[in-house]
Amino acid sequence: MSKLQFCILLLVLGACAAVPVIRQRKAEVRLREENRALRQQADKLTHVSADNQRLSNVLSEVRLAQVDARNHFPELVALRSEVARLKGLNEHSDAALKAVEQEQRGEVAMLRAELARLSEEAQELESLRDEVRQLRTAAPTPAAEETPASDARETENRETAIRMIRTQGDAFAEKLKSSVGAKDEESFVDVFSRFLQLNGIATNGIAMAAYDQRTGRVIVRGTTATLDQVERVTRALYQAP
Repeated sequence: MSKLQFCILLLVLGACAAVPVIRQRKAEVRLREENRALRQQADKLTHVSADNQRLSNVLSEVRLAQVDARNHFPELVALRSEVARLKGLNEHSDAALKAVEQEQRGEVAMLRAELARLSEEAQELESLRDEVRQLRTAAPTPAAEETPASDARETENRETAIRMIRTQGDAFAEKLKSSVGAKDEESFVDVFSRFLQLNGIATNGIAMAAYDQRTGRVIVRGTTATLDQVERVTRALYQAP
């Protein structure tokens, strides 16, 4: 065998010996790749399993929340009803407070009007007092008569006083003139004196008589007994239809 043939034989044998090694290496590479792929799939499966577990936990929480919500739903409905009732009460209370406030404002306005009226009457009374003082000063004072100390009633009847009799104003004046057939130019004193005489009242017991057109009051000064009679017939006249 020549050297050339021997070399060729060695090459062939080396190639035959190298083929299994190459195949083994290729198989190892393939196995490594498959192992790597399997590991990657295992990692993915691990992540998927973790995600599934997390989703399962979330689903369990959601289910528990739904069950809890179902259990608390009647309480929620009751709370909503209570809130609606309280809102209604609040609106009703606001309306009641507004009504009370409006009523109080009306009462305050009425009280203010009444206070103004009383103030006017007080001023009117003070004016009448001034007029009475002037009339007392201007009216002649009857001579005092001596009375026995034992006759207290007669002494009281002789004492003079001033009385203001409220009438209907102009309506009373017209009735007074009509009752005695008075003329327009006659004074109140003359007309009133005739009216008293027609009703059986002696005018000698009257020291002064006047009429306040502004207030519609008849002002008379005389003995107590006479003043009672004057007031009685005066009231009867202005109360008559």
